[in-house]
Amino acid sequence: MAKLVVLYPPPVDADEFDRAYAEEHVPLMAEKMKGAKVAVTSVKAGAVDDPPYYRMAEIWGESISALEGFLQSADDQQVAGHAFKISPAARPSCCSPKKKSISSDPYRASTVPPAPVPGSMPAD
Repeated sequence: MAKLVVLYPPPVDADEFDRAYAEEHVPLMAEKMKGAKVAVTSVKAGAVDDPPYYRMAEIWGESISALEGFLQSADDQQVAGHAFKISPAARPSCCSPKKKSISSDPYRASTVPPAPVPGSMPAD
């Protein structure tokens, strides 16, 4: 498996961001990212200062090739465009499959087995 990480900076209006993420972005990801697994972590506090990130989404694909294919698709452009729309104060950061790992980031959550995006995995 390969992982893509999207880091969202602290929003100006956390309540509106949370609403838009849950009611708009998650359903859009479920529709457009078929077969992907996503683990989302909310960052609530930093060790000393406010954390540099508010939310982290880890998007897992079967391979780097599968993630790269999605990143070059029209579906990705729609999902990424929506991510920028709901985070207008500062753009989300993305760590792509070919860039260095962000494991040195002190706010990176420990990796847990990812859960499927609701509706993205076929029923057994």
